[in-house]
Amino acid sequence: MKRFAFLRFALAAALVFGFHSFSLAGGASGRSVAPGKYDAGQAAEICAAGGRERDAAEFVFVQITDTQIGFTDKTEHFHDTDSLMRDAILAINAIHPVAVFNTGDLVNKFGNQEQKDIYTRNLSEMDSDIPYWVVPGNHDIRGFNQKNYDGYMAFVGYDRFSVRYNDCAFIGIDSNRIKDDNEYAAAAEEEQFEWLLAELKAAKKCRYTFVFMHCPVAMTSLDEADGHNSFPMAKRERYISAFKKYGVDAIFSGHSHCYSYFEDGGIQHINSMPVTHAFNGAYPSINIVTVGPDGFTFKYVAGAEVIAGE
Repeated sequence: MKRFAFLRFALAAALVFGFHSFSLAGGASGRSVAPGKYDAGQAAEICAAGGRERDAAEFVFVQITDTQIGFTDKTEHFHDTDSLMRDAILAINAIHPVAVFNTGDLVNKFGNQEQKDIYTRNLSEMDSDIPYWVVPGNHDIRGFNQKNYDGYMAFVGYDRFSVRYNDCAFIGIDSNRIKDDNEYAAAAEEEQFEWLLAELKAAKKCRYTFVFMHCPVAMTSLDEADGHNSFPMAKRERYISAFKKYGVDAIFSGHSHCYSYFEDGGIQHINSMPVTHAFNGAYPSINIVTVGPDGFTFKYVAGAEVIAGE
């Protein structure tokens, strides 16, 4: 039975893994994908050369969210958030997962070039053989319109992804076009939804299907009121129906800068703690996900603790 058990502890050791390959639909590289190349089901093989494995049945990936350079950071040259992201990257290198998925808000003010430069510099320190994909957050596309979307695409190069690894599907979508209420966003949402359905259908026979987005569908219940940290009620049923129909196992998100979790209809909703500043008892951390033959687990670990070997 597919299940997602939650584990949380501040103890991490370097994991020892081996080689596997990723199958990618949507571009040639997670770090720089040309805009618009999203051919559902047309998978090309790329090598996750850094993925070390304990055995063929188990592997580890990492979710990070809200690197958000500059968020609540009054220090010179955004030293605090810079340091927290750097710790996360060094921790990822120590763990050396098969892939890293960033669920958005790369920086706090997308028009601030210094914040983007700090993000880019820190990202460049991630081992180059670790595949890395992102989806945009609301601070990356501040108001979904042509100008802001084009600015994001010029910086990142893609706004969604669909990849396969070891009979598991990893699908990332842009939640901004779902949340924002204007004609441009509505048309963009329809285009993405059709793409999403095709990718979910192609992944239906996968062992597990994981979906990544910035804003959670909901924080604690699908019945909760509309709010900043959830999809509009009118849209939740549309997406949840599709996720249930095609066997999605877990939805990873960020946005709230705290932790929340609930399960509904066999889908685990994991709203993760941020890389940088956190709220409501959460702490800056990375989410380490282990997929094994009998299920999958996740744990949050502060980047500095991984580096220190605590």
